[in-house]
Amino acid sequence: MSSIEEAKPEAPGAADRMFDAYVINLARTPERLASFLRLNSGCGIDFKRFEAADGSAISEDEAVHLNLIKRGTKWNSKGTIGVALSHRNLWEATIAEGRPRLIFEDDAFIRDDFRPVFAAAIAPLTAWDIILLGYNSDALVEFNVAGDFDMSGLLTVKHPNAAQLAKFTRSRNTAGLFRLRHAFGISGYAISPAGARKLIARCFPMDNRLIEFKAAKHRFNAFSIDCMMNVFYREIDAYAFVGPLVLPLNDWEASTVEKRKR
Repeated sequence: MSSIEEAKPEAPGAADRMFDAYVINLARTPERLASFLRLNSGCGIDFKRFEAADGSAISEDEAVHLNLIKRGTKWNSKGTIGVALSHRNLWEATIAEGRPRLIFEDDAFIRDDFRPVFAAAIAPLTAWDIILLGYNSDALVEFNVAGDFDMSGLLTVKHPNAAQLAKFTRSRNTAGLFRLRHAFGISGYAISPAGARKLIARCFPMDNRLIEFKAAKHRFNAFSIDCMMNVFYREIDAYAFVGPLVLPLNDWEASTVEKRKR
């Protein structure tokens, strides 16, 4: 059964067990953490709670001072700044510890067979920077299938409900790793110390640089940390699970980051 403990320093240990797993959670939303643990009780992961940075308390001047954004950068909400700082804090901790870790947001639904599928998939990898365990269900995903051939597409259910996601957690469909080109959402991923260094160096300070999806002939300006990460997936050893092992609730009306109507 899944459990949780507060994140705390740990002496380097043997790497013969599942990576430490952290779930990002705001202090003011304990109900989201309780729901996350209940819904993911079948995946067998021992989660450590990681205190989320509250973007509502961060001014633009402070965000610039923290090297989070370039001055004048436009974002849809202050919550996106808190998300960026939360993930960067975890990346810095990954570097300091010198061991890979699993990172989840508290709206993630995780397949019950996560542990054996994840372990088997990463075993052949000699080097990797980041592995997306899943992605947003309403955004384009693009990955390499062979040689110069990439594939891009969308999931058929853009806004799954809780029942559909619960069914997803019980699925046993084949899932494999592919080199990642583009994907949005960082509700669940594995990151290595090398990957954390590369992403911190490339993504910060964040700006509104252009993101181009060549396959879809679509381009737009970055507006969040996962947008910034998309700019650099091709440059680093980035992978994604196809099919996903993790999916987010993706309910914008209930989001603590940004409220949107469907």
